[in-house]
Amino acid sequence: MKLFSLSLLCFALLCSCGNHGVKEKPIVKNVHIVHAEPIAGNTFRSFPGVVKAAQQIELGFKTAGQIKQLCVDEGDYIREGQLIARLDDTDYQLQLAATESQYRQLSTEMTRLEELHRRNNITDNDYEKAVAARSTDNDYEKAVAGLEQLKAQLESNRNTVNYTQLHSPISGYIQAVHFEKAEMVNTGTAVVTLVDVNNIEI
Repeated sequence: MKLFSLSLLCFALLCSCGNHGVKEKPIVKNVHIVHAEPIAGNTFRSFPGVVKAAQQIELGFKTAGQIKQLCVDEGDYIREGQLIARLDDTDYQLQLAATESQYRQLSTEMTRLEELHRRNNITDNDYEKAVAARSTDNDYEKAVAGLEQLKAQLESNRNTVNYTQLHSPISGYIQAVHFEKAEMVNTGTAVVTLVDVNNIEI
């Protein structure tokens, strides 16, 4: 019996020593690969937004007056420089005519006196007195300054007449017309709203 037990013990020791240096093979697991594909109907995403013109201009006259003519309607496409509206310029034309007449008369008289003075037909003193006589101040220097002031007034009146016409600074569409024919408008009051659709913002 002892001999049998001893034999089993030796056999067990031999078996344990024989497996000590042997490496076990790794276990290989199979992997199933799946490629992602787009789902039909969900290839686009949409978001709410607002589309508007990048440039919007409120156009008005540089002078006050009564609207005589409106040349555009809402939705019209207009080009740069095109006439949009016109004011009644009757009073401005009368002011311009009066100033032109006054300036022309005084300028002609001053030119005549200067020519006489240049030819020594009148003395310096008489020349200054003659020029001053054309002025309400009866002063030579003020008379000369008055002529320059009258010239500036003439240019101002010409500009005012030109301001009675409203032209488009850009090409675009008339979004809104704020006044009707025969209505009174003040300087700078928006008569129309103009949008430039060449540049769009979202």
